[in-house]
Amino acid sequence: MKTIEKNLELPPHPTKGAGKWQTLLKDMEIGDSFVLTQEEDPKGYVYHSIRVAAKSLGMKVRSGTDENQNRIVKRIN
Repeated sequence: MKTIEKNLELPPHPTKGAGKWQTLLKDMEIGDSFVLTQEEDPKGYVYHSIRVAAKSLGMKVRSGTDENQNRIVKRIN
């Protein structure tokens, strides 16, 4: 039979370090941009990952599409 214990501390969760989008965003200055091609992000899932990474770093990004349907991602804060 298991004993119920109260207020046990969990060990810290191991982390793998910064992800690829966090690493890229850390190297960017406000106003810098990069392009995600339609082939790299056909449904917008990659852009969503970039926005989540930016938010985790306290940054903001904005995007728009060019005439070839490529997404231009710009750091705005």
